[in-house]
Amino acid sequence: MTKKRMILVLGIILSFFLIINLIWFGAIGYPYYRYEKEMTRCDIEGSLIKYIYDDEHYIYEIKPPVYLGFSSGFLRVSQIRDTSYYVDKDIEGSRVYFLNEDGNRVYVDDYRQMEFYYWEKPFGNSEYGIMYWSKDLDAQILFDKEFRVINGEASGYKEEFQRIIDKEKRQISEMMERAADIWKLEY
Repeated sequence: MTKKRMILVLGIILSFFLIINLIWFGAIGYPYYRYEKEMTRCDIEGSLIKYIYDDEHYIYEIKPPVYLGFSSGFLRVSQIRDTSYYVDKDIEGSRVYFLNEDGNRVYVDDYRQMEFYYWEKPFGNSEYGIMYWSKDLDAQILFDKEFRVINGEASGYKEEFQRIIDKEKRQISEMMERAADIWKLEY
């Protein structure tokens, strides 16, 4: 192979790589990087979360997509809690508890926690949903603008998911409004 031909092949390969980078950044990466303004970079080793911000009630987090990866990153809003909860899972089911000042377990009967997620998509049709934890169920529930559940059919949980969304609609709406205010989202 002549020197001129090698330079041409190398130029084609580098051009192809540059085009892939530009397409990825424009379609996948940029939508997340524009949300980083006024957020603190989170440099915790091993953490997927790269940017974080909190106010008196909520924590706002950004996990940008992995460089040249086509799996999506996400925006997350979660409620600040005064207490960390833990779950004992055994043969008879799950029991939720927290540790009091003395380090003793205090079991609770009614426990639930939610986080709102927003997944930016390259050409519109962004997705959103919640991660939901309770004593009896851990689930990712996706829904549309009208709060209709769009997943769970295959597992037979769609009706249960819809009951959760209907019951928690007020809190979900508040988290969505907070996300829209912080990141200028439109649903």
